[in-house]
Amino acid sequence: MKNLFVVISAVFMSFSAQAVETLGETVTVYMSLGSAPYNGMARGSLELKNTGDKDLTGIVWDLKGMGYRAQDNCPEALAPGKACKIYVSYWNTFPGHSSGTLKIWTSDKNYIVNLSAYGEPDPFKNPNPPMPPRYP
Repeated sequence: MKNLFVVISAVFMSFSAQAVETLGETVTVYMSLGSAPYNGMARGSLELKNTGDKDLTGIVWDLKGMGYRAQDNCPEALAPGKACKIYVSYWNTFPGHSSGTLKIWTSDKNYIVNLSAYGEPDPFKNPNPPMPPRYP
């Protein structure tokens, strides 16, 4: 059964996504949320669209990764021609690269979405912090 179509889009930040592997009924996708300012957020979304002729059921997901959060508007049964979204965000609390994994299960096929984001450094961090006082 091939009745699920996934669209990945970003809100406010650049992203890239590419389906790279199909193993049985599991599709692996890479999604970059781009850069997040220090103590700020990068966002993106995945659209699940039922392109088949039967209801799509059992839409559940699990998210792992420090700083990543997700929420969705998916119903218990996604009717043919209808779509729902899973909104993913990354909150930057440390500079550098970050990764996470979003697993999505449906009655049709499953997805593994490898997430990445880049946390920008704190712009107010003093490169030469003052030395602590010395005690005799």
